[in-house]
Amino acid sequence: MEIFDVEDEKRYVRAFVGIPLPLSFRMEFANLLTDLTTIEPELRPVDKETPHVLLYFLDNQPGKTLKVLAGEVEKAAKQFAGVRLEIGGADRFGNGRREVILLRVHGFAKVENEMGLLREKLKKYQKEGKSFSPHLTVARKEGAGEMKSAVAERLDKIGWTFEVEELLIY
Repeated sequence: MEIFDVEDEKRYVRAFVGIPLPLSFRMEFANLLTDLTTIEPELRPVDKETPHVLLYFLDNQPGKTLKVLAGEVEKAAKQFAGVRLEIGGADRFGNGRREVILLRVHGFAKVENEMGLLREKLKKYQKEGKSFSPHLTVARKEGAGEMKSAVAERLDKIGWTFEVEELLIY
């Protein structure tokens, strides 16, 4: 699994482990992003070309570490294959300066043990003290505050269900 061509240890990549959103939902995802920025122009939508369920935030990693992580993620992918995920429901989190607007993800209960094993293998690469729940980020916004009700209503209309086929490092 050759994901990164980053040999230089001085070059760092902000990395995540994720599950790609299936192609069958990509057009609807792109339309969702357009709708959200129409409702709230201040939102900065994510890249419509790479939608994914975010499993783990790995922070900034050197190329050599990413190659090691790619091997671990490839092994873990077999345990997640076929797990049925449900995506839908508005949510957000932030630090007071910036908000992340997201869709909730359900379905990991069946692989709780595997999630724990993967989390254990990856924890030394994560920032300390960061709690994390798998989600699908749709946009970011500067500042804090409540999500506009029209944004929440649009996100609450999403009801995607699919089986996991692969895990990737983004």
